[in-house]
Amino acid sequence: MQGVRNIDLRKKPGIAETLDWTAALLRLNISVIDKDGAEQIMQTLGTLIKTREDHLSMSREVVARLAAAC
Repeated sequence: MQGVRNIDLRKKPGIAETLDWTAALLRLNISVIDKDGAEQIMQTLGTLIKTREDHLSMSREVVARLAAAC
């Protein structure tokens, strides 16, 4: 989450978005985000990122870097 919050987003995810995202990951039986986790993040991004502009700024490359940092 710290990596996501460090990205220049219009609306940074707060506690509610973090909990929503965690719940979405758990519903998909995802308990670990690793270097191969970019696709998992992309599938659940809507629970974490709220504005269209921010969603568009979260390219696969950005998400892959975040996943690799986990």
